Amino acid sequence: MPHVKLFKMSKKIEATELISYVSSAAIAATAIILMLTTPVPVIEKGNSLNYYWGLFSNPLLIGGHFLALACVAVGMTWAMIALIAAALRKKDPSRFFSLSFLKKSAERLFSGAGDFFKLWTPVIISILFLSFVLAALNQLNISRLKDELVVGWDKALTGSYPFIAFQNVPYPEWMVNFIKFSFFYLPVVLVFFGLYLFFSHRDRFREIAAAFCLSLAALLFFWELVPVLSPHDRFLDNVYALPISADIGQNLVSNYHPQPSIELILEKVRKIKTADLGGVMPTSTFPSAHVVWASLLAYYSYKTRRELGLLFGIVAFLSMAGTVLFAQHYLVDVPAGILVAAASIFTINFVSARTYSVMTE
Repeated sequence: MPHVKLFKMSKKIEATELISYVSSAAIAATAIILMLTTPVPVIEKGNSLNYYWGLFSNPLLIGGHFLALACVAVGMTWAMIALIAAALRKKDPSRFFSLSFLKKSAERLFSGAGDFFKLWTPVIISILFLSFVLAALNQLNISRLKDELVVGWDKALTGSYPFIAFQNVPYPEWMVNFIKFSFFYLPVVLVFFGLYLFFSHRDRFREIAAAFCLSLAALLFFWELVPVLSPHDRFLDNVYALPISADIGQNLVSNYHPQPSIELILEKVRKIKTADLGGVMPTSTFPSAHVVWASLLAYYSYKTRRELGLLFGIVAFLSMAGTVLFAQHYLVDVPAGILVAAASIFTINFVSARTYSVMTE
């Protein structure tokens, strides 16, 4: 009887890719479990899902639109140059529209399509299901908030409340504008940097994609363990009308004097949350995802090119400063976010040279 080989080794998968898919699968599984246990369905209108999906997907959509426009612009420019060159060389320009030429051009254009879907898919899956996870967690965490614990850490470390003290300092308007841009557009900058890495440093993109997915999975653990509202939601606006300690209340009265430009930013954030969250505020403060993304941007840009690292390092630093200045995070959320990013980067660096066999029929 001839030997029948049921499986064969068809290809290898890098450890970084494996981490991306395992992390995204963990986030998806968590989302499904929470969706089944949350009292109010997260897919109903007026809850957190719309807010988070817009928050996470808009940078991807902006990057996708830019990529599509860039491809069209590059293609049209190249075609124009080729036709002009054919005319100058007195060659038949119709050859540029032959089936063989178009087929060769299409193969060149889509040569990286397989890698694009393979490497970007876990990132998109993580973002999609993270929206469901946070929409559910925000409902489940209302009765178990630990804001007083985290704000107490800030007080113990600094002797003050940084989200109040930072806003009591007059800043030049240009500085506030730079911080505002870095804070609000950090996800967009990160997406464009990811596209740059994908097309110019594919292996480096594998690393940052894996670190991104792994860090999101790690953040979910902490957000479930230590659910915390932002200082803006909990103390400045007190959206749930919860008790506030006398010390914090006195500090708000005597030391909270933000300049008009910062007040406008806080009003803008409040309008967005009021319109999109349906009264259920985010409880994903500790550690700061914003700081994690800024840390990944700074590290991998510097690892790719020193000049990029210096440029994006400034954006990352200002974005981190904005998390506290705009009262969206406590000060301890910043080092906690840096530690999560550092642990993810260390893990990816440790396994980046490893590959695993994939069994296929």
